Amino acid sequence: MNRRLKQIGTACKQRRKALGLTQYAVAVETGYSIKTISAFETGRTNNAILLVWYMNHGLDISQIFTNGGVIYG
Repeated sequence: MNRRLKQIGTACKQRRKALGLTQYAVAVETGYSIKTISAFETGRTNNAILLVWYMNHGLDISQIFTNGGVIYG
């Protein structure tokens, strides 16, 4: 598993919980399945659209990105 994807997923999960949202609520709002939300939050999949959704809801992941914004594993 890619370490950076796991870091991003963990940050997204923490933000979702801080907003008081369930994975189901994110799934309904984004049109993705709960399985996809779970896979993203655990770093098992990379999904740019979901990342944008979390960032739009106040997630700051700047500390995770290095080398000019490119994610490296």
